[in-house]
Amino acid sequence: MGISVAGTHGKTTTTAMLATMLKENKLDPTYVIGTGDVGSLGAPGHLGKGKHFVAEADEYATEPQHDKTPRFLWQHPHIAIITNIEFDHPDIYGSIDAVRAAFSQFINKLPANGTVIAYGDDHEIRKMLRTYNKKVITYGFNPDNQYVFKRVTLSGEQLFFWIESHGTSLGQFRLHVSGEHNALNALAVIITGLELGVPLEKIRKGLLAFRGSKRRLEYIGETLTGAKVYDDYAHHPTEIKTIIKTLKQQYPKKHIIAIFQPHTYSRTKKLFGEFQRSFEDIDTVIITDIYASLREKPDTTVSAQLMIEGMRSLHREVLYLPQLSDVVKYINKKRYRANTVIVTMGAGDVYTIHSEIGIQDE
Repeated sequence: MGISVAGTHGKTTTTAMLATMLKENKLDPTYVIGTGDVGSLGAPGHLGKGKHFVAEADEYATEPQHDKTPRFLWQHPHIAIITNIEFDHPDIYGSIDAVRAAFSQFINKLPANGTVIAYGDDHEIRKMLRTYNKKVITYGFNPDNQYVFKRVTLSGEQLFFWIESHGTSLGQFRLHVSGEHNALNALAVIITGLELGVPLEKIRKGLLAFRGSKRRLEYIGETLTGAKVYDDYAHHPTEIKTIIKTLKQQYPKKHIIAIFQPHTYSRTKKLFGEFQRSFEDIDTVIITDIYASLREKPDTTVSAQLMIEGMRSLHREVLYLPQLSDVVKYINKKRYRANTVIVTMGAGDVYTIHSEIGIQDE
């Protein structure tokens, strides 16, 4: 049975979490995940002997120059998970309406007895589902969803949450990853597991094996002077806000430094104001030059410098360090200690600085 996980954010983690849960329950799924490594799985791809095929489903174009077909339209799942819908690829989609239409086309490919499992609090998802007439299961915080969070709490690096469905409590669940967004990812996995006939207690135990994915709020280690270092693929304002919120909850008394490398001229330009406002409540923001994609031409009307100029009145400390080598020099000079958390963010090569800022060997 094919299970596709789509959404602007969260699809990689949800796919990895689902594959882990199925693997832990000896179901040996086949899976394809869009990341470099998953701690609980090893390689991000596996040809299993079980009957389930779990695949990350991307809305980006098959080949930007020659074939604009959204990649997920090549998939033919029985179950489709939709984590959220936002405007993220202005080089492919002209508007949020075009993005929503692509997702609508995707779910309409499901068979008559297929199932959509969707985040029901998402405005664009709700709009998409208005005209959809096949089976839908929604989840979220709003009580009108079929699966609803009653409480979500963070304790250290563990996440606890309680859910109910149609007024019946399903009890407590625990994850070894932090962030409210991961509770949402896990709930999509729980619903999928139940639809596949996996007992609730086995789903609960299977989720505990998941320890995160490469470049998804990945803990890198500590610098020689004691600062904790994390890394995330976040390249959209919503993702940035989510990562900052999670780190602030996890380390409420620590100084948090975000090192952000904007990705593509088109996305930076289209979401310029949102990027400027996405670092609220953070202590220090370091912005590098835009990481340009080979699929687009340089655009001199947008730059990291221009972004910084509009951010200075919004944040306590905003720095423009054009090159990654400038960032390395700055971090090594400041010698941040145990009261500091550093997070690198972006879809480019910002993560390469980790080898240059003195991460301690475990």
